[in-house]
Amino acid sequence: MTLEKIENKREPYIANSTPTEYITSSRVISYKRLWYKRLHYMLGFKNSVGLRKNFMFKKYHQMCQKKFVERGGQIEKEYIGPGEEFRKNLYHIFPATKERKKLFDKIPQDLLAELDRPSTVLQKFPFAQSILLNPSQYQQVQYLLTDEIQMMMKSFFRSDFVVMSSYMFKTNPDPTAVPRSSFLWHLDEHPDCHMKMYFYLTDAKKDSGAIQYHSWEESKKLMWRGFWDRRNVPEDIQRDLDNEEDYSVAEVDRGTVMQFIPSFIHRAVIPVNMLRHVLVFEAIPAPEPNLGYRDCHMKFWEDPEDILSGKLKGTRPDGVDY
Repeated sequence: MTLEKIENKREPYIANSTPTEYITSSRVISYKRLWYKRLHYMLGFKNSVGLRKNFMFKKYHQMCQKKFVERGGQIEKEYIGPGEEFRKNLYHIFPATKERKKLFDKIPQDLLAELDRPSTVLQKFPFAQSILLNPSQYQQVQYLLTDEIQMMMKSFFRSDFVVMSSYMFKTNPDPTAVPRSSFLWHLDEHPDCHMKMYFYLTDAKKDSGAIQYHSWEESKKLMWRGFWDRRNVPEDIQRDLDNEEDYSVAEVDRGTVMQFIPSFIHRAVIPVNMLRHVLVFEAIPAPEPNLGYRDCHMKFWEDPEDILSGKLKGTRPDGVDY
């Protein structure tokens, strides 16, 4: 079979009767790797981080759910429906309220000032600053996990949870910056039971760093067609990713809390005229309540047993460039 140039087609085309590659637009992508990625979704996973890791965390999550039931854990009725929607859409938003803004006002100023240290500037992103919170710093902001937020976490996981890591991130306007890494369309390749929570300490609008994202349904289609490497995106997929009619902008006010499972395609955005400042918590299910802050960066989340044993407590990358 000879290859023919096929314009404006959305599906991959097989090059041979025993294909090892497929053509989408003008790029050649490993057919074998594509089907390995697709296998994850065929098996019901929402990521392609690896089958071994996925099955390991799935088994761990099921164990946490079982222990929650055995212990008589309860999900309040008003959170059951929203929890189901959360699992379907992979995000849930608590809008800003006067009460929540007052809670944000109580964050210690000396903790916020830590982000102004020169050492917090990221080498990869000179326009951004970040710090990982140690246990004592986390204790100063732990109160932001209000009862309603905790109940929504339990409703999503159908189990207890544990906060693994926490960090603050500030993105400053920089008209000269070239988007790379997290500022390109990408997937966070983590197990399905990995939750992020963004506490917005500033407004995040279209011109001030609001996250852009494709819905989970649209993300599945794009991933099935061949999207997985942010640095090597087929041209037709890139056009669809960049089409403003196809993606959403998560514009929120200061005081908003966004919980999400980062399996849908998204990208961070460099602000145009105002900085964006967020506090981030990352959590996974837990087999029992009140396990305490793990202080374990996501790069080291390989085996749940190691995480819970405390073996990895305090593990974090060298420096702040992660």
